Amino acid sequence: MKWGYVPYPHTLLNSLLQVSLNFGFSFRHCGGIIINRYWVLTVAHCGLEPDLIVEVAAHKLSYMSENTYHFVSQAVRHPEFDEYTLDNDIALVRVDFPFTFTVDVKPICPPEADNLYIDEKGVVSGWGQTSEGKS
Repeated sequence: MKWGYVPYPHTLLNSLLQVSLNFGFSFRHCGGIIINRYWVLTVAHCGLEPDLIVEVAAHKLSYMSENTYHFVSQAVRHPEFDEYTLDNDIALVRVDFPFTFTVDVKPICPPEADNLYIDEKGVVSGWGQTSEGKS
């Protein structure tokens, strides 16, 4: 697969809304998913530096005029995150002003509280490794 290749139709990516966590306005660093108007779910190993910016509509993998940018005002790693084993590799970042939801920009749907999702298929969103030791 080539960098920047979109494996699914644009509408599927929009419904999942992969956002990009960038260092400044020039370097995509990690991905995340909007969970409400202020918070993004991401990974703890992302190196959550103070100068991170959340780019919305980043699934286009180009800096388009319709992309919006939000400064990160707070980053919270799981308290038991282990940088060597990557156990508990989850984090939240809060943006400085709320996301504006549209047909294309929306939070991911939360799971049903009483469903364990055993033997059910899911969708993974991101630009990183697809398995350990591979990209």
